[in-house]
Amino acid sequence: MARGLDRLITLARKRVRLFPDELAEGDPQTLTALTLGQIYSVLGRYKQSQDFFMMVVSGPTRSGSPAHRAYARLGLARALLPDAGADPVKLAHVAATYQSGVKEHPQGAWHDKTLRELALVEEHTADVRFAPATAKNQSDETPPAAVSDSDRRQREQSLRAARVKALPHWTALVERYPQSRHVAQALYHAGILYIEAERPEETVAAFERLVTDYPTSPWAGDAHIRLIDVKLERQFDLPAAATHAQAAVAWYTKAAGAKVAGTLRVPSAHNEPSSNTAPLPSAQNEPSSNTAPLPSASNEATPAPESARSATAAAWSVCPTEADGTTERACYFDDAFPFILPSLCETGYAIYLRAGLAAYLSERPDEAAAFFEQAKPLQPERTFVVAHGEIPTGMERLLDLARSNRQLTPEIVRQGDPKAKLMLMLADVYLESQLHEKVLELATLVIDKPKGAATTAQRSWAHRQRAVAYAHLGREAKEDARREYMAAQHVGPTSSWAPECLLMAGTILHNHQEQRQEALTLFEEVVRRYPASASAAKAAYFVGVIHEWSSQWPQAKAAYQRVIRDYPESRWASAAMNYHLKKVEAALAASQSDNTDGR
Repeated sequence: MARGLDRLITLARKRVRLFPDELAEGDPQTLTALTLGQIYSVLGRYKQSQDFFMMVVSGPTRSGSPAHRAYARLGLARALLPDAGADPVKLAHVAATYQSGVKEHPQGAWHDKTLRELALVEEHTADVRFAPATAKNQSDETPPAAVSDSDRRQREQSLRAARVKALPHWTALVERYPQSRHVAQALYHAGILYIEAERPEETVAAFERLVTDYPTSPWAGDAHIRLIDVKLERQFDLPAAATHAQAAVAWYTKAAGAKVAGTLRVPSAHNEPSSNTAPLPSAQNEPSSNTAPLPSASNEATPAPESARSATAAAWSVCPTEADGTTERACYFDDAFPFILPSLCETGYAIYLRAGLAAYLSERPDEAAAFFEQAKPLQPERTFVVAHGEIPTGMERLLDLARSNRQLTPEIVRQGDPKAKLMLMLADVYLESQLHEKVLELATLVIDKPKGAATTAQRSWAHRQRAVAYAHLGREAKEDARREYMAAQHVGPTSSWAPECLLMAGTILHNHQEQRQEALTLFEEVVRRYPASASAAKAAYFVGVIHEWSSQWPQAKAAYQRVIRDYPESRWASAAMNYHLKKVEAALAASQSDNTDGR
């Protein structure tokens, strides 16, 4: 209440009108009702606010002016929203109230606010209906219900489809109100929804307009990052991603050195670079990738309500004062539907990470290492999640790859279709960073390419990538992993990784599915078909173990002797000789003695 009173006092002293100038003339009763509706809204007394706006909208006191009624519907929707909470039915009523205001008087100059808030409500409604249970919508005492992978994917698809319904409102705001202060946010949200709608060209257009026309907006940093990601992960255009990574690095260097009071504050705890940062690696189209974040806000900004506060909820800009005096309600929308923007140092980490990744993918290891080194001091202390995904850690692994000029992707896979090559190299980096869902997405794209578009080696490696990713996703995905390992060997039986794939498929059968005989068959196949491979010694050893555990002593002895004879330098030969063979021979002798005694 105090904040509301303070706001009213400020408005009164500045003689700021509580509604647009174009509505200043008209029936005194209507103007009084609009004024009181706004006052009660600022004070947080939403029921009284609703009553006064309803006087303008309907009933005996209904205004004869469509403009006044339309603006009253905006105020009414704002007053209804706090009570709507996470109730989809109430939220639908709020959205309908906004829409009726636009329909009643489409030319209203204030409808940039209407469209913005309507779009936010539509996105929030989608999240409420389809988002998984989290700390936001579930008590700590109630564990989330287990869902199948197919159910989860269906929910995600429904969520995206529902969220995209907000897209026309954002685009209408940009087209109809090009001078609005909300255009940058509208372009940002539109870009995100274009991603969800699988429309990469329009995504690029929205974000490029944002970073070009609004480089100092709170949304610019993340827009730079998403542009790199889209060009790399959706358009598979490494040169374009590299070029934009260079632009993003320049943007970050300038932002980190900025001293704009109340707009940008660089936290000293992260040792963020300033304008005199060490020189960047040579400007050879430095690229990037991974997933990540954006600019944050000054802690001196007007505090959000307690319900909306969080340790990470810093945003560069805080609801600027609106000429119509509705700052409190505008701020409410930012607080009710917070889009948490990463801090500037987190943004810098994401940008340098992408620049390094692009250099690595372009097979420029020295540049990659230099960018990774610049990312390292900005690295978050832990992995965290933002709206567009998880920011990977594991910087030391990436640095090691670059410093040693080591490629995760076999040379034969890096030959052939260039887009498939990029997808697979990127997927291998994501495997290293434990971003398994991204690996599945990229590998699937290669597998689903028309026949002949990717080489046999590339398709086989994609199956192997999917197998490794599934293997890390938990016990319920083990069968998927086994199936993909078998597919990798089937598609590329002469590949260097085929023996390992058979071995891993057998291991899953034995360890997770208790199918020992089927596993034994695969281990024997590894030894028979790939006797010179690194996997053969291990497979031969596993043959002995399975026979031993089944008390098949002659077969176990023969298997262990084969390991010792054929793979004498392996650690499996040492284990067979020093641990297993003596036990098996003793058990065999005992069983033979028992048989003799029985006769």
